[in-house]
Amino acid sequence: MADAGKESDICEIEDALSILQSENDLLRQENEKLSQQAEGAAAANAHAAELMAELEDRNEQLRTEIENREYLETELRKFNEQMERRIKDRTAKLRALNKHLEKEIAEHAKAEQLLKARTEQAIGHQSILLKLATIEREDLASTLKGITEEASETLDVERVGIWFFNEDRSEIVCEDLYNRGAGEHETGQRLRACDYPRYFEAMEKSRIIAAHDAQRSVHTREFTKEYLTPQGIMSMLDVPIRTHGTVVGVLCHEHMGPAREWTLEEQEFAGSVADLISLKLEASERKKAEEALEKLNRELSSTVEELSRSNRQLRDFVHIAAHDLKTPLRGIGTLADWISMDYGDKFDEQGREQVRLLAARVKRMDRLINSMLEYSRIVRNNAREQEVSLSELVSELIKDIEVPSNIEIILEEDLPKIVCERGHLERVFWNLLSNAVKYMDKREGRIRVGCVDEEGFWKFSVSDNGCGIEPRHFERIFKIYQTLSDRAGPENIGVGLTVAKKIIELYNGKIWVESRPGEGSTFFFTLGKGQK
Repeated sequence: MADAGKESDICEIEDALSILQSENDLLRQENEKLSQQAEGAAAANAHAAELMAELEDRNEQLRTEIENREYLETELRKFNEQMERRIKDRTAKLRALNKHLEKEIAEHAKAEQLLKARTEQAIGHQSILLKLATIEREDLASTLKGITEEASETLDVERVGIWFFNEDRSEIVCEDLYNRGAGEHETGQRLRACDYPRYFEAMEKSRIIAAHDAQRSVHTREFTKEYLTPQGIMSMLDVPIRTHGTVVGVLCHEHMGPAREWTLEEQEFAGSVADLISLKLEASERKKAEEALEKLNRELSSTVEELSRSNRQLRDFVHIAAHDLKTPLRGIGTLADWISMDYGDKFDEQGREQVRLLAARVKRMDRLINSMLEYSRIVRNNAREQEVSLSELVSELIKDIEVPSNIEIILEEDLPKIVCERGHLERVFWNLLSNAVKYMDKREGRIRVGCVDEEGFWKFSVSDNGCGIEPRHFERIFKIYQTLSDRAGPENIGVGLTVAKKIIELYNGKIWVESRPGEGSTFFFTLGKGQK
């Protein structure tokens, strides 16, 4: 019984142990679960700590943002207050500006109206000036009357006058004074410079004398007692009239009634009218000069025609006279030869000398007649002109002239080519070279031909070291039939230099001589480069 009880107790104990073991296992499992839960709680706590830290950071950021926002709101309020003040100021300024713009717009509109009125006035003035410029009257006086009438109407003045200086400039004389009210023109009034010195001085120095109150203006108040007050004139607009830079008169505009302020447009119009009068005066002078020139040209043409006719008649007379003189001269020469041959042995020496002298005189007379014919034939004919090489021409002449062995002719440099009649220049150089040879008195003679290029012309020279010429004969040697000696014998008739002078002058040149007795002479002559 006792064993059975013990076994029963053991079984119970074993059952209890088994139950305890099961509970221990459950506890262990529960502990493991708790450990796992504890670990989860620890992790959750750690995560919660992290979240708390993040939350604190976020709170800090929020606090900072709130503080910043409060600062920004404060600044925004300040900015809004400033903007409100600026808007108020700007609004006030805009209101003031609007008022100013409205004023400017009104003034601009007024200025536009004024400009339009001035433009219309200027166009009207230009139209009147154009009309005045095209006025074609019979004479200057009628033209001036038309100008005073138009100026009076355009500027709405009662009186317009044109005055001119007299010859000694001691006074101005009224050429035309138009009175619009009466529709009448006056003339002949005079104002002396000695009575109104300031006004006359102003005329010389001023472009325009605009006297708004003529009785007080320093330039016009001299007229008050004798002219302005009696005529009722209160304002004057006067413009000096100038031609070729000299004041020759004055254009006067005289306003009656209240004092008048002359506008710039009115002053410019008055100045233009005065300039127009100047042009009319110059045109009148030019027309008179052209008429005088035309008359002079007609007279000159008639004179030239008469001179040409006289020259032709003179040439014809020379040819006829030469023929009429040569016919008996040849008879005298032939008779002298017959007498010399038939009766020469019957004459004594004096008789034979007289016969020889007669024959020499006949030959000299024949040369004189021939030279007269030659001189009369020297005319310029453009149809016979050609380009001539003067170097070749002079070289050929040197070969043809009988030059003694003791004389040398030197062509110093190339001479230019000239458009001329070859025969004319041949005569010039032949006469100059032959004279130089003829009057050479040195054992070693030198004759030089040269040319210098001057501005606009050629200057030729023929120089020698011969006997020379006294200055008192410089002009005489170029006159026909004038000789300085009989050195060259009876054939020296004094025509060569006269012919040369006439030829050079035909080509608008000149010829002269420079010389010293005993040292030689140099003959110069010029020809224009237009002949080249």
